[in-house]
Amino acid sequence: MKPRRLLQWAVVILAALGGPFVHAAGNGLSLGNVSAAAKGRVIVPLMLEIENEDVKVGHITATVGYDATVATFDMAEKGFLLDGVGGKMTVSAKPDGAKSTIAVDVITEGNPRQALRKGLVLSLVFKVNEKAVSDTKMPLTLSAVTLYTSDAEPKELTALNLTPGEIQDRKSTR
Repeated sequence: MKPRRLLQWAVVILAALGGPFVHAAGNGLSLGNVSAAAKGRVIVPLMLEIENEDVKVGHITATVGYDATVATFDMAEKGFLLDGVGGKMTVSAKPDGAKSTIAVDVITEGNPRQALRKGLVLSLVFKVNEKAVSDTKMPLTLSAVTLYTSDAEPKELTALNLTPGEIQDRKSTR
């Protein structure tokens, strides 16, 4: 199995066991809380939270805020749940120091359109900057989040619960 796929499975297993994630009640999105040493790579899960099986999400848009002076956004990896529903993602970063953002757009395709399941939508990969101070905590924020149904005429879901995440730089043990 490829290392990236192993990491995705590890995130799914950790989510099932309840950590290191804080789950929102109801419909919404949550980001993981992770740590890495300076110069280390870290994978932050973006999880879809669904209140019950009657909720059918087919499109997600969101903005993730981060501080590019602490960590550099490297890339996004599609979660395996997107494969089964014809899911496509577009992720673009706009680095701007402490006000950096990542625009996320995830949509399912097909006729009829499939719905996303609760769980890992995608992983955001960051590299902790070499000059990051030990024990620095970088908040990851969620804003401009919209969830749409997978109906032929999508409807916007309201009253979303958003759970921010965090990257914590820890001292290297080497």
